[in-house]
Amino acid sequence: MILKSRKLPKTIQTLQSIKNRLPDFHPSKQEVEKELGQCLAGFHGEKSADYYLSLIEPEPLIICDLRLKYRGMYFQIDTMLIFPQVIITFEVKYIKGTIEIKSHYDQTLRTLNGLEEGFPSFRLQAERQGELLSKWLKHNCNLKIPIVSYVVMGNLKTIVKAENKEDLLHTIPMQAIPKTAHQLLSRYQNKKLSVKKALEIGEKLVSAHEENMINWYKKFGISFNDLKKGFTCPNCTSFNILRKSVKWWCDECGLQGQKIYKYAVEEVFLLLGEGLTNRQFRLLFISTSPQSVKRLLRKMDLQRIGSGSATKYYRRRD
Repeated sequence: MILKSRKLPKTIQTLQSIKNRLPDFHPSKQEVEKELGQCLAGFHGEKSADYYLSLIEPEPLIICDLRLKYRGMYFQIDTMLIFPQVIITFEVKYIKGTIEIKSHYDQTLRTLNGLEEGFPSFRLQAERQGELLSKWLKHNCNLKIPIVSYVVMGNLKTIVKAENKEDLLHTIPMQAIPKTAHQLLSRYQNKKLSVKKALEIGEKLVSAHEENMINWYKKFGISFNDLKKGFTCPNCTSFNILRKSVKWWCDECGLQGQKIYKYAVEEVFLLLGEGLTNRQFRLLFISTSPQSVKRLLRKMDLQRIGSGSATKYYRRRD
């Protein structure tokens, strides 16, 4: 059972919108495009590993992209499997080239196109996340259960080497996920949780999730004013949106209907955050009148606080 599925993070959606709206001549355009490519590669690597989760028997409780806070520290787990006997976590890495695990220095080296690059130890990262999860469960759920963490290589073409065979015990290709889970369950046979209790723990973990909101403006030294304004098409990303009365359509690809203005509202939230006024929506919509924006927002399933021009709009939590 999937308690939290893997969706395209809002941080990536925001970056996509910034990339589409940033003029080609802007000095930060290439940096934004490079960052977006890396983020999407990581996300698609995680998504490709999800297929193998469906092959696991018996079926576990599955939680994807979980970000928790423990004593002021945030930690993120790509994938968590909850069984009555044990919890398994997977840290997915989608990396091209040849990977070499250096156990004596706790470092991972990547060689690609003749260039060598060092990364912090993937194994230590996965273990640290498992340790923080264990502490979180003990503190918030009074639960002590075995937690085993693995690094999953999401690119099947990646070559993995290690100084010692032991270093590969917790680094696996994604197609080995079902086999690894089965072998682990044969080692941990004492049940720590009932089915009902496991579900309660899983739901509590999901409710504690906090979205990671990256300030892309600060990272790339850009501002909202740098972005092109107007409605964009959610299908082809063009700015050729036409409106007549209640009819909306894209003159570029022909897309019609509510999807266009719903995407427009979502873009404003992505680019400006929560708790927005009518005026702030018009900053992106440019020439639209206050009354037409008010009517548009009334069509959306938004939370409203306040009244008149001071009304603030919030997205409802997923």
